[in-house]
Amino acid sequence: MNVTYLDHSGFCVELKHTVLIFDFVEGSLLHFDPKKAIYFFVSHRHQDHFHKHLGELLKAYPQAKAIVSSDIRRVRDAAVTFMRPKEERMLDDIYITTLQSTDEGVAFLVQAEQQVIYHAGDLHWWYWDDDSKSEKAAMKQAYFTEIKKLCDIPIDLAFLVLDPRQESDYWMGFDAFMRINQVQYAVPMHCWGDYDIMNRLKNHPCSEPYRDRIISYDHRGETFQIGGKQDEICI
Repeated sequence: MNVTYLDHSGFCVELKHTVLIFDFVEGSLLHFDPKKAIYFFVSHRHQDHFHKHLGELLKAYPQAKAIVSSDIRRVRDAAVTFMRPKEERMLDDIYITTLQSTDEGVAFLVQAEQQVIYHAGDLHWWYWDDDSKSEKAAMKQAYFTEIKKLCDIPIDLAFLVLDPRQESDYWMGFDAFMRINQVQYAVPMHCWGDYDIMNRLKNHPCSEPYRDRIISYDHRGETFQIGGKQDEICI
């Protein structure tokens, strides 16, 4: 599969017959084979995840459909499917499961063409120094409750939050997901343009068991390819 970084938490995953576009907000999209089915996924209503002109995008790609978190009500289009947290749905040939975000909306687990792809949206261990002890405990419990639901599902590709605003605690949510779940490759996102944070994670002692499975990038439009073999990756 070909994976292109669009911006922030936006990624395009292109399979043989299917294109999956997650949390695209701005920039340019590729030209896709019109025979391929296209699916836009929108995890929640925050402006860094939701394209306010989603309806126009759907018109630009007549074969496209959108799977949109139910917290968004500004879109009215026959091609839009709304999904609530903790819901499962078969749409054409793809199977979609949603998880409850620890912020807004949902996280997506998508099974398409024998590939399993996870996009966290804002489901993350949001640990902030100024939160109370009880708030920190509740956040940790909520995060672990959700991500443990995936522990028996081998994930080929996971897009996970790595947010520099969390300062020295930036690694905790990413690390927890990688240790609990079976992830072949993991792509950091939500980095706010701080691309060096990926190198900091790779050099952090916590990542020793999985650092060779972290895919990093440093500019919009960067594309990497994951081949049919588990050990084949080109960047």
